[in-house]
Amino acid sequence: MSSTTTLPTFSFNTTAEEVANVFADEIRGKTVLITGTSLKGIGFETARVIAKYAKLLIIAGYNEERLKLSEDAIKKETPSANIYRLTVDLSSLASVRKAAAEVNALPDPLHVLINNAAATRTGFALQLTSDNIELQYATNHVGPWLFTNLLVPKLLASSSSTEGFTPRVIFLSSDTHYFGTTRGSMRWLGSYELVSYSRRRLRPVAHIKPTGRPHGVPMSFPAKKAGTLQSCGVEHV
Repeated sequence: MSSTTTLPTFSFNTTAEEVANVFADEIRGKTVLITGTSLKGIGFETARVIAKYAKLLIIAGYNEERLKLSEDAIKKETPSANIYRLTVDLSSLASVRKAAAEVNALPDPLHVLINNAAATRTGFALQLTSDNIELQYATNHVGPWLFTNLLVPKLLASSSSTEGFTPRVIFLSSDTHYFGTTRGSMRWLGSYELVSYSRRRLRPVAHIKPTGRPHGVPMSFPAKKAGTLQSCGVEHV
């Protein structure tokens, strides 16, 4: 899409279908990977509409059963959708490395990576992963950041295989990042879950904003209101 193209004005009332239809020509022939695609979530809605145009849609999540339910729902609406299910636990560095290796081994190029998955409910006490990292921090920041870096070479390679296309990486954050700090005390008092979640959703913004284009790949970090959208994550808060 050229820089002179006039795009419609999007708003809170704009549907996923309307956005996908506008960018249909940009999506066609591309491989898009989306993490966190459980039914009723933001990632699922994104996957559902992109599947209508993408050459290959990779849906990633830690629960194989949920991935299959999402695939079935998408194919019910778009039977021709080409979907690849990728199992990855973002709280585990070993799982992240295994999943990235699986994607890198695919013959298809990778054009777009959407880091949507996030842990919203971890209980009211500190929980550590097998890598000795706080659970929300591992799932919402460390895991996605490692996953992205391991896929950067494949993303960059897609620019040469698809003339005129620039690969993209998107980190979904949340408006709750306004309440978080990268160090010291929080700006507000609340439950451990919400305080921790706010801080973990700030991390992608804090790390991406200063660098802009790590490894030459454009990155963006839109802050979405999961509460307003009533995503599946809100049901667990």
